[in-house]
Amino acid sequence: MATGLDKGQPVTNNVSKPRHCCRKGHLTKHTGSVRDLICRARGVALRCDGLH
Repeated sequence: MATGLDKGQPVTNNVSKPRHCCRKGHLTKHTGSVRDLICRARGVALRCDGLH
């Protein structure tokens, strides 16, 4: 009769995927490019307002 932790059928641990809530605050490629585009457009608009 097999007893103890190291006896019996060898198994691998189940590795769970990271939860979606753990991504909060992380920047994606799309979000980064959109923010950059808005920042550039806002910078141009601010410069144009000063010229008129």
